Order: sequence, then C-alpha cells, then structure tokens
Amino acid sequence: MRGFMSDLKCSAYAKECFERMVNFIVHVYYKVFASIKLKSTLMDAPDHLYQQVKMTREHCLPDEQAVVFKSIQQNSYMAHPECVITAMLGDDDVTVREKGLRIVRQVRASEAYRRHVEHESGVRRPRSVRLFRKPKINFKCRSYIELVQTKLVKVKGPDNPPKRFMFMTETGEWEPITNPPLIARMNDSELSKIRDEPLKCAIPCHSQSVEHTVALVSHAAKHRRTEENQLMSVLQIASARKDMPGRVTHPQSEAGPSKSKKGRSFEDTDFNNVLYKK
Repeated sequence: MRGFMSDLKCSAYAKECFERMVNFIVHVYYKVFASIKLKSTLMDAPDHLYQQVKMTREHCLPDEQAVVFKSIQQNSYMAHPECVITAMLGDDDVTVREKGLRIVRQVRASEAYRRHVEHESGVRRPRSVRLFRKPKINFKCRSYIELVQTKLVKVKGPDNPPKRFMFMTETGEWEPITNPPLIARMNDSELSKIRDEPLKCAIPCHSQSVEHTVALVSHAAKHRRTEENQLMSVLQIASARKDMPGRVTHPQSEAGPSKSKKGRSFEDTDFNNVLYKK
C-alpha cells in the first residue's frame, strides 16, 4: 500500500488495484480480524471462516474471489467436521445443538458397530496414526454448518449396521466423520445436558503461541528419536522460556535452525546444552 500511495504518477490500472486492495482490507480482512479478537475460542472458529467466505462473496470481484478462496481452501482446518460439530454443540440455537448431538450419536454408533464386528470376527485392522484430511469447502454455504459437504452412507454388514456420516475432502474423496476429541470422553448423559446448556470451551482458535508450539513439536520430532525424549525436549524448552524470557527462542522447523547475531545455531546455544543435561 505504501508503494501505491508514494507513487503519484501511477497508472489508472495501478490506482484501481489499490482501490480493490483497500476494499478487501476494509470490508473483509479487518472485519474478520476484529471478530476473531472479540470471539477467539475454538467454538467460534467455523463461524469466523464462514463470515470470511460470505464477505468475500459480497465485496470481491470474481477474479478476486478465486484468489481468496484458494487461500481459504489451503487453510481449511477449522472447517473440518470435528471443528464444525464442536461449534454446533456450543451454539446458542437449540435446534443447531440438537442437530450436532444427532450427528455425534450417529458417529458413535458407527464406531461402536465397527469395534463390535472386529471383536466378533477376531480380525482387527492395523492401528496407525490417522491422516488428517482437510475438507473441501462449500463456498456457496449459507451458514457455518454448510461449510462441508456431508452425506449418510449405508454400510454393508450383519445385524443391520447404522449408517455412516461421510465428508468430502479437498481431493474429492469421501472420508468418515470421526468423534470430536473435545467430547470423546463424554458419556451419553453428559452429552444430553448439552441440549439445555451449550458446550463451553476456552481453547483459542488461533494464537501466536499455537504457531510456536507447532514449530517446537516439529523440532523435537526431528531431533529426538523416542516419544519420551520428544516430550522431554518440548517440556524442557517450554520451561526454559518461562524462566528466561527473551533468551530462549523457538526453533524454526521448516527453515532450519535459527542463527543468532554471533552465527550460532539453536543447537549450539548454551541454554540448550544445559537443558539436556537435566
């Protein structure tokens, strides 16, 4: 923006681009930024994403929408069904909470049936880390509930198996909807209370601390072999940050080890050597 404002002899096309840029900042970017600051919990994240999609449709030209929607699709984590269902359970509208409860019960019934079949047959599928797949966003949605395309699929098997909820991934494939981790340990009686009282959650939807934690965990996974050593590495560095604020910097997992003014990397710093001697 400074470049446009400082160039008094810019062309008409450049002026038009500047106006469109300001239009996006005022009508889309700033409004979403202010909304996140006012409501920054995980329960509000899908609605923030929907508001961004809605305002982009209203205030941006078709070619601008293509650019913005591509960026939103690349960062569609908060549109995952687990996040959307969690937001539904914390919605002020009773009908929305009831719909979320029906989805959760259907998902739990499908998972219980699968475990029952494995137990009866004695054949269990190999356990592995679940691959988190980003959903394909429905940019024509009218509420955050419609951010993701879902469907009920009949399952073949004995004893009349329950139908399974599926959602469309960004690659166009259909993936089973899983139970949200935030309510995974709740029993049926605790879930039933959500109908009368919305689910509460103080977890932030996004913060700089989240980005630091992702970089820290990635660094530990890269430099420590076992899970125990990785956990110790994360806890020790996090503790050192509290004891020595400003001196302990987070590692840059993607760009490589960060360099200080003296040219030393993160691995060479004195505090890091002290940490791993504990």
